[in-house]
Amino acid sequence: MTSVTDGLTVLTGLEAGVRGADGTYPEGSLNRRVEDRLQAFADIRKSFAKEAGGDAQ
Repeated sequence: MTSVTDGLTVLTGLEAGVRGADGTYPEGSLNRRVEDRLQAFADIRKSFAKEAGGDAQ
C-alpha cells in the first residue's frame, strides 16, 4: 500500500474511484458512496432549517 486510497480499497473491498471530467465519481465507488451520503445529510439539514423557518444555506 502506498496511499490512503489503497488502504481504503483494501479495508472496504471497493475501488475508491477517481473524479471524472464531469465532476462525479463512478457509480458504486467508495468516493461516490461517501459523496452521496454527505449530500443526503446536507439535504436533511436543509429540510430541518426550512421547517424551522431558518436560513437553509
